[in-house]
Amino acid sequence: MPLLNDVLPGLRLQETAVTRDMPPAARASNINQVVLWLLSALTRQHGDHSARSGLALFVKNAHKMDSASMRLFATLRSSPFVVIFMSISGAESGLLLDMITDDGAGEEEGTFRLSLGPVSRSAVAHIISHVTKVASVAPTIVEVVHTRSLGVPLFATHLAKMLVDDGTCAEVHGTLSVAPGRTLDITALPASMQGFMTAAFDKLSAEDQFVLRLCSVAGTIVTSAMIVELRSRVDAALAATGEVVASTADAASVTASLRRLDVAGFLRHVSTTRVLRDSHGRAIVRLALKVTARTHSGVGVDVDAFADVAGPTAPDCYSFSSLSAQELVYNGIPYEAQQRIHAAVASWIDSMCAGAGSPEACASLRAELLPERAHHWSRTTDVREATTLLEAAATLALRQYAVPVAVRLAEQLVAEDRAPVFARVELPAARKGFWHARLAELHADGDNVVAAREHATMALQMLGAPLPDMLTLKSVTATRLVAACCTCCAEGSDMKLARAVGDAVDGAADARAPSHGRSIDEADQE
Repeated sequence: MPLLNDVLPGLRLQETAVTRDMPPAARASNINQVVLWLLSALTRQHGDHSARSGLALFVKNAHKMDSASMRLFATLRSSPFVVIFMSISGAESGLLLDMITDDGAGEEEGTFRLSLGPVSRSAVAHIISHVTKVASVAPTIVEVVHTRSLGVPLFATHLAKMLVDDGTCAEVHGTLSVAPGRTLDITALPASMQGFMTAAFDKLSAEDQFVLRLCSVAGTIVTSAMIVELRSRVDAALAATGEVVASTADAASVTASLRRLDVAGFLRHVSTTRVLRDSHGRAIVRLALKVTARTHSGVGVDVDAFADVAGPTAPDCYSFSSLSAQELVYNGIPYEAQQRIHAAVASWIDSMCAGAGSPEACASLRAELLPERAHHWSRTTDVREATTLLEAAATLALRQYAVPVAVRLAEQLVAEDRAPVFARVELPAARKGFWHARLAELHADGDNVVAAREHATMALQMLGAPLPDMLTLKSVTATRLVAACCTCCAEGSDMKLARAVGDAVDGAADARAPSHGRSIDEADQE
């Protein structure tokens, strides 16, 4: 419940002395009911809408669920408004499925099992049929596409589109076959997904390549209004690298370019309604609406009335069709140009936040876009701004329990070897020790003992404490306690670090001694 209150402060759930004094089983059952109530509240009907909203839950390493979690899972699975995605280790998948279906009913109609390995020839045939809208596919085409794509669904999809678009394959009497007068040569097909995307990128006009590169730096969601604003800022940046596009940056040309990129398969149009469901998307749309309001002075826009975003003021939102496409385009930009474009995007976001209205509105928008600002500034030459924003974003991620984000940002702060595009973050030894300690705690919580031990060791070195015997850091419990001591000292605690570390290691070793009928797991918990 403290976790729920921190993430969703509007709930203000209170755990009274009654629940704290409950036996463990009763307390677990009570919290189980709170979770079910929360999910029910999130999916209940709102206003006059005829349909209830749904909820998607993502469960990582589902095969590690304990019995209480399995009971909660069984209850959630029966709800028609909850969709559950689970990642399962291949070696454990059979056991988990047996646990899920141990009621004897077998797999339900709504349960689907997906393998992340290469797909079969029959699956590739279904992919080709779906892409080309032809019911039957010649075995020769299936064999070539399956062999060249190595069973990767996304690659098979692109190869099928390419074979139809270039006229190699066509529908003949209801079957997708090799077109008359053409030959299907596997050596003529791209050997990899990267090769396919590179060939498709080279076919684009210079204007479309320019816009696509700008989109790859700007982020996962872009709008035509954003690109128009950014063009004037990055033209000078790209001029320094010789990548100058002689064209106008008006809204009509940019919109036309984005639509062509949509047709080419690099971008896809995303509905404004869907974008607004995401906090990042809402912030981007807010910026886009401000651009629209400033560009078209005759249009009055209430940038906070997201529910009323429609009609001529609704921005055109686009996202990349796949992460591989965005990475390919981004990695093709020289490092110096990447830094200049990131600086242009970062300064543009900051200027838009500064013009958000009242000081409270400005601060709110800056906080909402803090991860994006840290992302862009950390890829510029402004070391001071990059360091400040990275620390602020990492702290916010820790506060919101966004562990993967916090780990990524903290590792940027302490990394010694950085890619050329990144700013050279400079932190005092005490601050580096603090972030190494936090990383050690986070990795220990995730049972990554090796990474936790490495960061705990670095934290001790940065804070000037003697290193304990590495054998004492083999336990997750000991490593986490050492990291916690480092964190407290780095935050200004007056405890003596060397003595605290020694006590922590000794205490962890004593706790692991299986005495008084306790198991090792129970000792670790203590």
